[in-house]
Amino acid sequence: MGDDPEDDGLDWGEDEGTVQLDLKKMAAATSRRAETAQPYLIVYAGNAVGRTVRVGEELTIGRGTKADLQLFGDGVSRLHARLRRVEGAIHVEDLGSTNGTMVNGEKIVGLRKLEDGDQIQVGVNLLLKFSLQDEAQARFQQELYEAALRDPLTNVYNRRAFDDRLEGEVSHAKRHGTPLALLLFDLDFFKLVNDTYGHLAGDQVLAEFAGLVQAMVRREDVFARYGGEEFAMICRSTPLDAAASLAERVRAQVASTRVIYETTPIPITVSIGVAALRADDTTDALIERTDKMLYRAKEDGRNRVAIAPES
Repeated sequence: MGDDPEDDGLDWGEDEGTVQLDLKKMAAATSRRAETAQPYLIVYAGNAVGRTVRVGEELTIGRGTKADLQLFGDGVSRLHARLRRVEGAIHVEDLGSTNGTMVNGEKIVGLRKLEDGDQIQVGVNLLLKFSLQDEAQARFQQELYEAALRDPLTNVYNRRAFDDRLEGEVSHAKRHGTPLALLLFDLDFFKLVNDTYGHLAGDQVLAEFAGLVQAMVRREDVFARYGGEEFAMICRSTPLDAAASLAERVRAQVASTRVIYETTPIPITVSIGVAALRADDTTDALIERTDKMLYRAKEDGRNRVAIAPES
């Protein structure tokens, strides 16, 4: 091989299936990659598994809104730990958290210098890996994370992403005393669509419905496929009356839509349940109350919105 700057030290021999190693070239290639590597944190266990965040001069971790990397989990303090650059190297320190911060299984005191591959534990079950990566590696890692949060058919968030975000949004709303609303959607008679037109038509109905609703969602809201023909929307800082108005706009827009499968128009309607977070709610209680409203909308004739009372 020549002096190609991208030479990675692998030289394929004349015999098929053989490869010769040039250790000097491999070492040089490794050195080049190390020079361009940047520090990143990768969430390995707990909330937001797979998320990748670049570490600049300073990065705070915690469940509070002031944290640069906001993570939720048992034993995570509002501002739990901080990574910062000291004399060219990244160090981690605990910020007086209730449960402390661990590196490779040892509780840290003061500043702890991080090495490539070190594991950082915050709270009971949140595990992060410190990694030196080049931009391409980090981008690939983040793309994997994003793909893991998306429903492949509709490209909206999936159930896993919804569950993670709802827990965080409920905690945020309670701490700050802000409103939060939840909407649950169910496409009416969806089984009949599959039975009449086929599953490919059903898939198209789901995808077009998701796209229609996604276009009506604010950036701060979360729209997800909840399961099958059910979808959910978390509406941050949204009082019940505003959420009910949004639900009615979605219902009316869907009812006026015809999905064209091949040359066949397929009419669709949706039933929607709406509820607002109460002071004593858990995430399960909020979901259960919204789900009851969804079933009420279906029992009352479908293609309608049912709203839970605020108290």
